[in-house]
Amino acid sequence: MAAETEHDRLTKQARLYLSPPEVVFEELRKQAQLSRSEWFSYDDKEIEPTLLERNEPLINLGLACFGANPEVFKALYKHSLTQPKNESDAIYKRGLRSGCLSNQVVAKVHFLTPRE
Repeated sequence: MAAETEHDRLTKQARLYLSPPEVVFEELRKQAQLSRSEWFSYDDKEIEPTLLERNEPLINLGLACFGANPEVFKALYKHSLTQPKNESDAIYKRGLRSGCLSNQVVAKVHFLTPRE
């Protein structure tokens, strides 16, 4: 797979920022299935913090399960430990925590492959 160009990266970032949460979740899942060598073209430092800013529960769940950015991962895990406001918030936060704890992408990308 060829590395993304700057144009590809910028349009992908804008597309994901504007896409419905379901589309973003599936894109994150698809990205997580790539091999280690294919991750070199993925810019988690720009895309994932932008997605986190949307503060959409389904996108946050996708980032917890399939995200690669360690700062985003830490923020989501920390949020999952806060006191829930109600039962639906408790379900959401349990899902976030479970997603973070089962995330294998952060380790695959940041601990097993050299980064600049």
